[in-house]
Amino acid sequence: MHLTPIHRLLAVAVYAALVAVGCEGSEKPEVEATTQPSAPPSLVLREGQWEQLDPGEQAAQSSLVSIRQKHELGKRHDLVMAVKKHLKKFPGDPTCEEAMFVAGEAEYDHEQFYQAFAWYEKQLARYPSGPFSERALLREMEIGKGLMGGEKRQLWRVIPIKAADEGIEILQKVAEHAPGTKLAEDALMHIGDWRYERGEFDKAVETYDQFLKLMPRSRLASQAMLNGAHATLEQYRGVEYDESPLLEAHDRYLFFQETYPQIARREDVGQILSGIVDAQAERLMHCAGFYERTNRPKAAVYYYRKILEDFPDTYHAISAETSLAGLGWVEPVKRSTERRSRGRRRATTQPRPDRERPAVSPVTTSPAPRTVRPPGSIRRPTVARPRPRPEPRPREPFGPVGEPMP
Repeated sequence: MHLTPIHRLLAVAVYAALVAVGCEGSEKPEVEATTQPSAPPSLVLREGQWEQLDPGEQAAQSSLVSIRQKHELGKRHDLVMAVKKHLKKFPGDPTCEEAMFVAGEAEYDHEQFYQAFAWYEKQLARYPSGPFSERALLREMEIGKGLMGGEKRQLWRVIPIKAADEGIEILQKVAEHAPGTKLAEDALMHIGDWRYERGEFDKAVETYDQFLKLMPRSRLASQAMLNGAHATLEQYRGVEYDESPLLEAHDRYLFFQETYPQIARREDVGQILSGIVDAQAERLMHCAGFYERTNRPKAAVYYYRKILEDFPDTYHAISAETSLAGLGWVEPVKRSTERRSRGRRRATTQPRPDRERPAVSPVTTSPAPRTVRPPGSIRRPTVARPRPRPEPRPREPFGPVGEPMP
C-alpha cells in the first residue's frame, strides 16, 4: 500500500499522542503517591512507654503532617496559612513549636530572612528550652551574619533594602536568648569585630565592654579586652585633637598586660605602650612649638620642661633640650619618677641604662648623646575601612585659654 506524505504525517502525530498519553499514565501514580498525606500516628512514645493519642492530639498530629508536606512541596504561602490555623486551633499543643519552626524554615528557604526571624522569635518566646530552640538560634545566627554581610531584607516581600542594623539586633537577641553559651560569645564578638572593621571604633568598644561584663570568664575574654584597647587607640586622631582616647588606651593596655602577661608579650603590648608614651610627648612638643612660633616663650618653656620632666627617655626630650637651650634656659630640670597622664604609671617595657641624665647644658653646649626610641612607634592594627572619614578642622592645642606659666 502506497502512503502519501499526508498519511505519513498523520501517522507520526497519532504515534506521538499515544506516547504522551502513555507517559502521563505511567507518572500519575507516582505523583499521587507523593502528594497523598500519610495517616497520623495513633501512638506516641512517652517516658519509654507507648501511649494512645486522644482525638484532639491525633488531629494536631494530622495537621502537623500536612504542614510538613507543604514544606516539602515548597508551598510557602499555603504552609504559612496552615501554621496560623494550627496555632489558633491547637494553642497549647506541643506540635505548635515544630509548626512555627517549619514556618520559619519555609521563609528562610525563600530568602525572606526577616519574616523567618519573626517566626523563630515567636517560637523561642513560647518554647525557650524546647527541642527545636537550638536549631532556631542557629538559624537566627545565620540570618544576623548574613544581613550584616550584605544580604538584603525584602520590604513588603518585594523591595530589597540593606539591613545591617537589623542584623546586629538579631545577633544581640541571640546573645540574650543563650547567655553564657558559645553561641552568645560568637554573636557579640562578631558584632564587635564587624564594627571595628568598618571604623565604628566607639561602638566596637561598647560591644567588647558588654562582652566582658556579661562573660568575664569566657574563652574569648582576652581577645575582647585586647580588641577593646585597639579600638580605643584607633579613636586618637593626632596631636591636634583630643587626648582622651590616648590616655584611656594606655590604661586598657596596662590592665591587659597585668591580666594576661603571656598574651601581652606575644602581641607586643609593651611596644604599643611605648608608642603611646611617645605620642604623649609629641603632643607636648607640638604645643611648645606652637607657643614658640607665636612669640610666647614662657609657655613654650613650660611645655619643653614638662617633656623633660615626664618623658625624659623619649626622642622628643632631645629636641626639648635643644629648644630650651635656644631660648636661653639653662636651669636644671627635675625629672619626674612617674609618667604624666593623671597619675598613670610609667609604661616600662625594657630596662634602659641611660635613665640618669645630666642637667640641661649651657647655651653653647650641645646635648649629651644617649639612646632613645625613634618617634612614631605606635603599632596600630590594620582595619578595613570602606570609605575615608572626613578630617575635622584643626584647633589650637588647648583652646583659647591664657598662657600657662611655668
